[in-house]
Amino acid sequence: LKLQGSHSCQKAYINVHASAMSDDGAFICCGDNADASPIDNFYRASQQIVDYFSGPSEIALCTGKPTVLPLINHLTRFPHSWIMVLLPLLLRMVLWPIISGGYKEVEHHRRPQHSIRVLLQRMLCYILLMLFRGYGLYELFDYVENISISPIASNDTCWYHHLLPSRLQVAGQCYGLQFDFSDHIVFFFAHSLPLITFEALLCFAVPFWNRSRLFSLRVLVPFVLVMSTLYIQAITLLAAHRTAKYFHTSGEVIIGYMISLLVQIPLTLILCTDSSRWETVRTFIGLPIKSKQI
Repeated sequence: LKLQGSHSCQKAYINVHASAMSDDGAFICCGDNADASPIDNFYRASQQIVDYFSGPSEIALCTGKPTVLPLINHLTRFPHSWIMVLLPLLLRMVLWPIISGGYKEVEHHRRPQHSIRVLLQRMLCYILLMLFRGYGLYELFDYVENISISPIASNDTCWYHHLLPSRLQVAGQCYGLQFDFSDHIVFFFAHSLPLITFEALLCFAVPFWNRSRLFSLRVLVPFVLVMSTLYIQAITLLAAHRTAKYFHTSGEVIIGYMISLLVQIPLTLILCTDSSRWETVRTFIGLPIKSKQI
């Protein structure tokens, strides 16, 4: 639980599961200069990354986001988080007409997997999945959670009640103690990771660079695709680790991950099986099926 402007702290954190303020790590106060230490060499940059993602709570929570990692500040922000997962598809849409001579030629040569219509259909599917993650997996499950789990009553053990911002000081309730599945885990594992991984794997299942006459493009494009995908996957997993370690209980993380399987499992079945029940979907998004050649 993060508190703004508490005492003389620039920001402060409370361990809601501690029994008293005197407990080790129960109250963490970050000073005014917590995020201001300059990063002037490789060692300091590396140490900041380690501290931020896996250091002791009193260090990790007061360490600013490592600016040496591009995009780390935009993982959960709109529209950046949407654009990031669409990068492989956008790369294909930009480079394919340059390599092949245009989308019109694609249709004439019976290569529907590369047609602009199929690429737009796949983009539409990704957008619908991202909306489903936001309104279905988060809003709906959060609503169900709120009506099914009663707030924990405020009593003598709610030692931090007076430290909360006024909007959270609800009479008779101890804010922060009730079960709250990790919406960030849902975001990372139902939005960021599965979508960019799915599109990157699809790019190798239906490569678009192999028709280029330039050897440099045939090497550079898959290299950029792999490295950018691995980087986004890496910083997403690091952010998920930080969320799980400092902000949620194991149960809340597990439930969040189980909710994300509602996206992961169908995508895995579409990409990795040849079952006829997925043939219509695979054709719609441009995946090859047994009866057709790329």
